[in-house]
Amino acid sequence: MAALRPGSFRPRQGLAATWAKAVKLAPGDNGYVIAMANGAMSGFGSLSGSGGTSWAKAGSQIAGIAAAPDGLGYFEVTSTGTVRTFGDARYHGSAVLTATEHVVGIAARPDGRGYWLLLNTGTVRAFGAAHNYGGVKAITDAVGIAATADGKGYYIAQANGVVKAFGDAKFRGDAAGKHLTSPIVGIAADPAAAGYWLVAADGSVYAFGKARVHGSETTTQSASGAVAVVATPDGRGYWLLAADGKVFNFGTARRMGDAAAGSPAVGIATA
Repeated sequence: MAALRPGSFRPRQGLAATWAKAVKLAPGDNGYVIAMANGAMSGFGSLSGSGGTSWAKAGSQIAGIAAAPDGLGYFEVTSTGTVRTFGDARYHGSAVLTATEHVVGIAARPDGRGYWLLLNTGTVRAFGAAHNYGGVKAITDAVGIAATADGKGYYIAQANGVVKAFGDAKFRGDAAGKHLTSPIVGIAADPAAAGYWLVAADGSVYAFGKARVHGSETTTQSASGAVAVVATPDGRGYWLLAADGKVFNFGTARRMGDAAAGSPAVGIATA
């Protein structure tokens, strides 16, 4: 039997093997992980769910998911601020919230050494090596956060289409005043160019800067509506996630499968 060479094996069902030298997934590897409201995670393509359990309690469903840089681990956060890690993702802390606050999103540093939690009030909580560059004040409709490629800034999106940039993130425009027919539910930064995408609950996609629209969920007639968007590693495509766990791929994104029904889908991540 020929010996396995580092890089020749990609675990699909959890961390079944550990190499002396870390195996890093190349940007060309397509795959994604879907998080469900009850805490379950499903991995597709070249990425693994790395575990995931139905641990969210009533009133604290999962609010978001972010991947570790090598795709072998993930951060999952509940609406009440508790963070749990799977695979090789490292825990850096959880948020303590007031009765009027809840977490709506999470973004990880590109090196995995920290993460940001976004609250509905526009406040950002930073953990680990992640630096807090500020947040939006006096709002209640924050819906998503996306880190820049170097981890020295981030974008915050609001349900009304407004986007705010912090740190080295550059504002490229937003969907405010575009007569939205559905609220914005997510944002993804283009990892290869200066730009970002917004996705609305009806599946409409809006591109800003050098990011390009490759398609929208509305063309597929999805009945459940979109809940999240994530860009491919090459920046030339993206996946849209619907509440029923279905995934819609555009550009260079490849469709690998859908999450099983049973709990609403809330987030999608890729390395």
